[in-house]
Amino acid sequence: MTTEQGSAGFEPVPHGVPLPDDPEHTEFIHPEAQGLIALIFTLLAVGFLLLLPIATRSAPMQKGWWVEPSTWPIFTLTATIIAALFQVASWLRSGRAAGFSGDFWKRSFWAFGALGPALSYSAVFLVYLFAVGWIGFALSSFIFLQVVVWMAGLRGTTWRLKAALFVVLVVIVFRVGMDLWFPMAPLYETFFPDWFVRSIAIYL
Repeated sequence: MTTEQGSAGFEPVPHGVPLPDDPEHTEFIHPEAQGLIALIFTLLAVGFLLLLPIATRSAPMQKGWWVEPSTWPIFTLTATIIAALFQVASWLRSGRAAGFSGDFWKRSFWAFGALGPALSYSAVFLVYLFAVGWIGFALSSFIFLQVVVWMAGLRGTTWRLKAALFVVLVVIVFRVGMDLWFPMAPLYETFFPDWFVRSIAIYL
């Protein structure tokens, strides 16, 4: 978004909230971005509230309710949810009015700025960590590196082969050279014959 500087500083544009009246601040915060952040904070606050029973302990019976470890988290998280819901409601109304179009989502994800690639890589890495326990270290590492290479824009065959050879090297070094045990993945035990599990899958 751009701004025009008048006698009173930078004038707000229809779809934005101005940042501090400083010549170096020429961007505006989209209301859609504010709404998306509010939605994220609401979901986090609800999740934290659900975790309170296992994250806190009850105070001794002779103490008042105000010293309960869960009292202030409940108060602050509830206040966060109430405050954020106003923004979330506005965001949903704006989305319905725009038909949740691509432009609407673009203004919403503006909240993350240049963090998009970092968040994407983080999400892929979390999926990788989960996959290790189900399909094994070698196969999940192979898929993970292939996806990362593709996301990085390295689409050539050479890069894909390098990623695959790196996985082979890591397996050889850790499993054969250092004799580190890789837990057997349920994938192999469930869908592959015993001879494969005993001779090959133990390295994967």
